[in-house]
Amino acid sequence: MGLVLLLALAGCDSKTKSGGTDPEEDTTAPVVSLTVSETLVLQPHAAFLLTATATDDEGVAEVRFYDGDTHLATVDTAPFEHAFSLDASHNGAHTYRAEADDAAGNTGVSGDHEVLVAIGLDPGFVNGGFDTDALGWTLHNFDEWSGWTDEAGNPPGCMRLNEFGQSHIDPGIQQLVGDLIPGFTYEITGEYRPYVAWIGSPSAESFVVTVDSVVVAAFPRGPNGEDWSPFIATFTATATEHEIGFWGEHVDDSSYELDNVTFGVEQEPEAPATPPGLSIVDTDFTSLELAWNVVLHGDTYLLERSTAEPHVFETIYTGAANEYVDTDLVWAAPHHYRVRAVNTAGESAPSSVVSGDTDVPGGFVVSGSPGGDVDYPFTQVGDFNGHPDYQSDPIGLRIIVAANGDQAGLWVFYDQIEQLNLHYHPEATDYPSAEGWLRVLDGTATSIELSPIP
Repeated sequence: MGLVLLLALAGCDSKTKSGGTDPEEDTTAPVVSLTVSETLVLQPHAAFLLTATATDDEGVAEVRFYDGDTHLATVDTAPFEHAFSLDASHNGAHTYRAEADDAAGNTGVSGDHEVLVAIGLDPGFVNGGFDTDALGWTLHNFDEWSGWTDEAGNPPGCMRLNEFGQSHIDPGIQQLVGDLIPGFTYEITGEYRPYVAWIGSPSAESFVVTVDSVVVAAFPRGPNGEDWSPFIATFTATATEHEIGFWGEHVDDSSYELDNVTFGVEQEPEAPATPPGLSIVDTDFTSLELAWNVVLHGDTYLLERSTAEPHVFETIYTGAANEYVDTDLVWAAPHHYRVRAVNTAGESAPSSVVSGDTDVPGGFVVSGSPGGDVDYPFTQVGDFNGHPDYQSDPIGLRIIVAANGDQAGLWVFYDQIEQLNLHYHPEATDYPSAEGWLRVLDGTATSIELSPIP
């Protein structure tokens, strides 16, 4: 009896070892991400919030929050959040992260989140708008045409940076700015334009921004030409105060007017303003040249065109430039344009629509016909049937809109000697097209081209 029981127990143990499976070891770490209330804190916070999202196939045991290497809090139940106050004693740069553990001891780590705290600090220029005088600024190397003026500005009241005839001497202004936090990146913005446009090189980087007399940004004449152009420069503070300067004639004799300068902690850009100044600056038979003013934080510009009424716009240019030549257009035809600015924060509303026509040909040179049947220059000599009437040289052919017959309302080549229509284009337009088909008397056809002449 005892032997049977022993054999049964042995068989049972053998079956467990051969047929059972041990649980697999958990080696997968939780997945954790972190969000913060703000990335730039300028006002006191009673409850600045860190929020972690953590997942794990076996469950999350706890989440820990850190500021650099400093442990802030541990949370063991969802939602995984930690709120705390921030005041001026926290001013500086902070790097927050979250770590999540599962029951097996695996740890997942979020990415770092940089937060700048500058509570109670509002660095800025005194009299950056130059509305009534140069108060707050130290002036250097100015001549009788330099300094503060209310004859110009945006609005009136600005600084002129000029030292007439002394290209090796930089005229400029400086101001000491305090309440800075070392390690913070600060942003300097403003508007500038050339003062004496015919002196100096437009491409020379002759307008500069300095910090403690060291150039941190250099610009050629602004992209808006003789109009006001925005500029932006950044630097990282290494002390609690720095002297900021603006200078003209840095590498040549280009002088400038300066207005609306600002200074502050670099922030995430907002969506740019609508670009002003869209205009058609030149026209041709088959092209229109457009230009517009750049705007601050306008990284990219979208130029759109419509040839229909009501307007149906399509994007024809995407890029950083503030000018574009629209080519391969139909001559003597209306075209409508608008522009918008784009950056990582969004895009502006479109500008007002600007309309213009390609040039009206005074005549054409025709080429491509077999045997030179109509290969002549044609000049407009009047009107026929409500459209231009073009006469060949030598005289013998006209390009007109047929008044009647099966070609009525279409452009034809009319043989004044044989009184026959040799050619027509199957579209009724205000002016003949650049390409068409010539049908000669034997019925053959070939394509011809019309090149416009003034």
